[in-house]
This record gives sequence, C-alpha cells and structure tokens, in this order.
Amino acid sequence: MTVEFRLVDRWGGTRGAAFAKTFVGHDFQAFNPYAEAGISAPSDFYDNMFLLINPTSGAGKIMGFGASANNTSNDPAAHIAQQYQ
Repeated sequence: MTVEFRLVDRWGGTRGAAFAKTFVGHDFQAFNPYAEAGISAPSDFYDNMFLLINPTSGAGKIMGFGASANNTSNDPAAHIAQQYQ
C-alpha cells in the first residue's frame, strides 16, 4: 500500500512538500514527518498542524501513531490518529 502524507496547517495550507511511503503487510515505519516534508525545526508554525494521510495505491488498512516532546521542558506527549471522510 502506498500512502501520501501531507502536513497541513490550521488554515488548510500544505507546509513543506507532500511525501509518499510504501508499506507491506505487518510493516512498521518510524519517521519524522517534518524532516520528510523538508521542514527544519524549530519554527512557531508547528502549532495546530496535522498530518493528512491519503492512500494512493494498493489495498489494506493503516494505523497511525504520533509522539512528541516539548522543546523546552522535554515533556512527552502521545497523539492518536483520527479518521475522517
């Protein structure tokens, strides 16, 4: 299954470049979406952004999980995926 990823800001605009990943059955891939999109940290426009995931070919299901840490305090946070149409 090939999936397109796109970082979207609070106004609906794409930040950086869209990028694609190909997954096989029971695959796990860890990556930094900001680095993949060509965005270097730090920047204040990371607030209120989300990662839009769109399957482009193949069949199957994909589950997303994200984690981050505060740049100042290093407090961890986990982020679950939300499906929408």
